[in-house]
Amino acid sequence: MNEVNIYSFAGMVSAAFFIAKFVEVRFSRTEADATPIKYLVQDAIIVYISVVVINFVMSSLMLGDTVGGGVKHVTEAFTDNPAF
Repeated sequence: MNEVNIYSFAGMVSAAFFIAKFVEVRFSRTEADATPIKYLVQDAIIVYISVVVINFVMSSLMLGDTVGGGVKHVTEAFTDNPAF
């Protein structure tokens, strides 16, 4: 996420979620499925916070080019003739 600020990215994801849910609720066939806008906004805020938290967790787990807290595993390959 170097090119885009994480907060603007989270805002875009949250806005896309809100629009998708609004369209789903707007075109639902039954009146019982209709959800008030208040709950849609609450869900969009939860999505925003979730994106920011997940980005923080993922950036904490990925240190540099390695995955898993900085443990770098080098695969050994035998490129010489066998010794037997």
